Amino acid sequence: MKKLNFLLLSIIVLTSSCKKDNIIVNVNQSGTLNVQIIDSIGKVYPNVKVHLVANNAYYSSNSYMISEIDALKTDSKGNANFGGLIQGTYVVYTDTIKTDKKSFISSKTFQITSGDPKNLVINPFDYIGKAKFKITMYNPNYSFIRLDTLKVGIIRFSDYNQNPYAYPYNIYPYIYDQKWVQYVLDKAYEIKNCDLTGIVEFGKVPSNINYIVFVFYKDDSNKILGFNQYSQFSFAKDDTYTNYISYQFYGNN
Repeated sequence: MKKLNFLLLSIIVLTSSCKKDNIIVNVNQSGTLNVQIIDSIGKVYPNVKVHLVANNAYYSSNSYMISEIDALKTDSKGNANFGGLIQGTYVVYTDTIKTDKKSFISSKTFQITSGDPKNLVINPFDYIGKAKFKITMYNPNYSFIRLDTLKVGIIRFSDYNQNPYAYPYNIYPYIYDQKWVQYVLDKAYEIKNCDLTGIVEFGKVPSNINYIVFVFYKDDSNKILGFNQYSQFSFAKDDTYTNYISYQFYGNN
């Protein structure tokens, strides 16, 4: 009898409390996120930092870090498990992924829905584009140089910027330190010859990375002449970057 009276009293107190306080409970619907970095031949990429940001922050902000939700490094199997997320639209992007001579920065936009275990796969080699250049001779005194003998190269700006040798500031025409030039050539992502019309195209170039383009000429003794570099460029996934370069060749640099 005492147990029954206690139970009835508890129900009355609980009911009265709920009516008085008017408690409202909101439940956030959520899903989970796991990101794996793996290429088309099954190679996984451990120890790569993966950043998670809100979709609106990704497009409206000059810096990914402003509204970063989380950042994790991939484990030995290339996985970064972010666990539970409320439903919504997000972006993940990676730090530089290095493989052989190539470096990739990958990003993906995706949605989390209620109860959805999202397994996001990033293949670094999906993040490529093309770069195309049209070279013309700026100095008519050297029009005897055939355009298809000109060499054009691209180098990642981060590599270019770490050149330990002196850059020839305030020297016109520029006379480059051969060690400085050789460093650029050694670090170049790729170097190709123009065709007869001065066009050169680089295919399957990692996107979302800043590059410097340079042009030079070699004489009959294989000496590097007329080295010139031009402004930075970058492009998004699947894009083709196109630029026209008026090549300044003076013959003594």
